[in-house]
Amino acid sequence: MQQQSFAGHIRNLKLHSLSEFGLRISFTIDGAHKGSVNCVAAGGVARELARCLREGDWMVVGGLEEPRPASASALTPWRGRFRVTEFAGDIPAARAA
Repeated sequence: MQQQSFAGHIRNLKLHSLSEFGLRISFTIDGAHKGSVNCVAAGGVARELARCLREGDWMVVGGLEEPRPASASALTPWRGRFRVTEFAGDIPAARAA
């Protein structure tokens, strides 16, 4: 897998806190060069994003495309998703501090 990056506005921001896995974040980047990109983040990246990310913010995210899970049923829809490993954006200093 090759590292990629996408830029755009954050839409459909969702935070999930699971006792067995910790914090997870999912969102869509709109306006990216290939249309909408479904993104997920976990661990330290998710904690940093939760601290400063808001709906509509403009971000650049880097990471890896996740393949369809081998255990997924053939009948299960898979739109694909992008595992975020790094990010940068236009985050106001008041929120980033």
